[in-house]
Amino acid sequence: MASAESSFNTAATNTNSGGSTDYGIVQINSYWNCDPQDGRQTYNGCGHPCSDYLNTALGDDIQCIRQLLHEHSGWGFSYGYADKCASVTSSYLSECSL
Repeated sequence: MASAESSFNTAATNTNSGGSTDYGIVQINSYWNCDPQDGRQTYNGCGHPCSDYLNTALGDDIQCIRQLLHEHSGWGFSYGYADKCASVTSSYLSECSL
């Protein structure tokens, strides 16, 4: 997912057509999952400011993704994953218990 979303760039941002921005290595969305620093109030389902996802400390990123996986019963929240990874099967993921 990190490869598909950001090419493993922890400081990556992407502005979406609807005005939200995706942040960090797994592109956590500002409208649903974090609060941007511009004062807009958002849903902020993961409970962090978006700036928390722009560094190399990945614990909060992983915590948010685990929460999203649980809430969405899979990877349906990630367009990058759906576009580039959903049809890929790999033995590397066979033992994951996300």
